[in-house]
Amino acid sequence: MSPQNNNLKKGVSNTVIVAAVVAVIIIGGAAAYYLSTMQGTNNNGGDTTPLPELTLTVVGLNGTTVTLNSTSMGNLTPFTSVGAHVTSAGTIKTPLNFTGVTIVTLCNLVGGMTNETSLTVVSSDGYSMVYTYDQVMGEYTTYNPATGDEVEHAQPLTTILAYFMNGTALEEDAGPLRFAIVGPEGLITDGHFWIKDVVRLEVHPAVAEYTLTLNGTLFEIMDRATLESGVNCHGENWTDTATGITWTGIPLWYLVGQIDDQNAHEDRAFNRTLADIGYTVRIIAADGYFLDLNSTFVKLNNDILLANWENGTALETKYWPLRLVGADLEKSQMIRNVAEIQLIFQAAEPPEVDQYTLTLNGTLVRSMGSVELETMVASHEANWTDGSTNITWTGIPLWYLVGLIDDLDANTFNETLADIGYTINIIANDSYITTLNSTFVKLNGNIILACFENGTALETKYWPLRLVGSALTKGQMARNIVEIQIVFQS
Repeated sequence: MSPQNNNLKKGVSNTVIVAAVVAVIIIGGAAAYYLSTMQGTNNNGGDTTPLPELTLTVVGLNGTTVTLNSTSMGNLTPFTSVGAHVTSAGTIKTPLNFTGVTIVTLCNLVGGMTNETSLTVVSSDGYSMVYTYDQVMGEYTTYNPATGDEVEHAQPLTTILAYFMNGTALEEDAGPLRFAIVGPEGLITDGHFWIKDVVRLEVHPAVAEYTLTLNGTLFEIMDRATLESGVNCHGENWTDTATGITWTGIPLWYLVGQIDDQNAHEDRAFNRTLADIGYTVRIIAADGYFLDLNSTFVKLNNDILLANWENGTALETKYWPLRLVGADLEKSQMIRNVAEIQLIFQAAEPPEVDQYTLTLNGTLVRSMGSVELETMVASHEANWTDGSTNITWTGIPLWYLVGLIDDLDANTFNETLADIGYTINIIANDSYITTLNSTFVKLNGNIILACFENGTALETKYWPLRLVGSALTKGQMARNIVEIQIVFQS
């Protein structure tokens, strides 16, 4: 099955569970309920809820093809059990009941699988992933839904194509069919396996497993499935005109961005400032041969690929498992049998660099970088949990920042001046302005300029800073903040 390119989005990994712990706000009661009521069954209790409209093509090893619709899918024995997944950003989904048809049942329609075969699962947008025989049979790393800690599953896991979640059709952006990994213990698995909107299953000869070591500020051992998921999300193609081979892979800078600093997956994970300062990107082959590239050359360069496919199939033995290719490389730089990517910094540790700047404009004017702001947050931390979203926002009370610029004394908030009254404008990067009065902001710990959500940098739609707090209405919770301005009355 040839890999397909999709719109670019941030890469994925199966090693973010430690960061996920801070996101576990939603699990306890719901998980306990479903685990107490679900026993793992191969029927849906006589439920006659009609299946959503669907079309699924299943292709066997010998080319036998079966196409299923809602009626024929509904005639197959259903299987219900509990499952959930953790996203690439570390958010843990609540374990829920999923009902569908087991992957084994579907493959048996076209001759079944053996340990010498693998399965490609394809979604409607062309996103695809290859599953080994063991994965189809339920061999996955599992995690405790309440803590995010890795745990061994004591009872078997089952892979299914789910068409119901808690007895109703899947949400439109996930269904009508979704690959799900379920079991009676309600454990969670890595999200990149939970492919949405599945339209095709194809049995083919087994793929070989491999790992890629990423060694920088962070350390990660990436397995084949995780890398292929990244290629599906960020894949690029390059055709070598000298050989006619089309290589498909992931731009090298995406992988570097996962290990260049502490930000592995959030927005702007590739640290542009650090790349401009300069470090070495070392690509190492299985036999120890290596190639060094400069970070300024690698920076955001989509013409340097770590390829895992040639002409739509796994690399032949002389290149396997991965090869560095691309239009910006000399032939001698196209290292084969890649096993590791290593970052070598000039200093013993990479310096902290600012990811954004906040402008403070009042009686005094100053620019505050992210490093300085987050250091100040550590001394004056304020938290607020939004009950409607279960997101915990962390930052600094707005009045601390106003006190830096309200008069010539940058060390105190001028309460007298605040009582006289002035306007505080909170300005977003698109120039949208939210206005608050100084008497409202005065010493108010429930108005927070947040730089973290659930312990990590804000997601793109809020980044870099958001105004939040129990004292504000939803309409006042401005996002994408880049400036705080004081306007005094004339």
